[in-house]
Amino acid sequence: SLDAHFTSNAVSGALVLPYNGNVLPRSPDSQYTVYVDGEWDAFGGTLAARADYQWTDDFFFDPSNNPEVLSPAHELVSAFASWESAGGLKVSVYGKNLTDTEYQTHIIKNVGVGFSVFGAPRSFGLAVSQSF
Repeated sequence: SLDAHFTSNAVSGALVLPYNGNVLPRSPDSQYTVYVDGEWDAFGGTLAARADYQWTDDFFFDPSNNPEVLSPAHELVSAFASWESAGGLKVSVYGKNLTDTEYQTHIIKNVGVGFSVFGAPRSFGLAVSQSF
């Protein structure tokens, strides 16, 4: 558990900002990543696979701890697999954010006006390459 907090008030010019005791911005109490991966001889080449799960606790985007800039806890699941022949041909597939979780990577809020930047939605991909 990170448990990061301000230990005094911030001073900005002549203003004292009442942050003492507030949680530091972008500092979730907990964040976990768990993955499994493996590599096997298969189909005349090498098969590799990986799946991962990431969980991030809620956190604030600014030092005032304004609830309007709170990112809720969220989880992401991704997977990757590839096959490579002895001759160097490689075929890879991936899926990111497989649960299509909507999460924010940034929030700015100022005097009633604000905007959010969201993380990438579910995506899939395929790549083919040849090593010489």
